[in-house]
Amino acid sequence: MKHTKGEWKITQDGTQIYTGDNPTNVKVMCDICTRTEESKANTKLIAAAPDLLKTLIEINKYAGVSPDRFSDHIDSIHIISKEAIKKATE
Repeated sequence: MKHTKGEWKITQDGTQIYTGDNPTNVKVMCDICTRTEESKANTKLIAAAPDLLKTLIEINKYAGVSPDRFSDHIDSIHIISKEAIKKATE
């Protein structure tokens, strides 16, 4: 994958999306130009992109398999998808 790895975070003031744990290891990926309610929601959605992708990859592993195999993993898929949706929307 060519996207920036790691958890994508939003600055406290909501003006940037970044990754990294400390000031010397931060990579800013996106600057947010407006401060509307819509832009705040868009910022959350963008920052959640790696988690949403991870969920889709996990779900895709079980596409086309027997329902019995999929049902063994439905709880973990539900947990990661619920967390990704929460990050993207709350």
